[in-house]
Amino acid sequence: MSIAEKVFETVKTMPERQAAEVLNFAEALQARRAEEYEQAKQRAFAMLDNPPLELNGRYWSRESLYDRL
Repeated sequence: MSIAEKVFETVKTMPERQAAEVLNFAEALQARRAEEYEQAKQRAFAMLDNPPLELNGRYWSRESLYDRL
């Protein structure tokens, strides 16, 4: 039996109010996960825009490297 089936079997025996609490909790977890994913995606895109470049123990920006060419 899958987790979803176990949750369903448990929830269907609960009063409506308790089942609603379970649903609210599951939706809150889902929303939090979506928010964490979005934040991680934004950090990744920010790093692509301004990657930390190390050369000879010194960090360089993309612009300063282009200026040196």
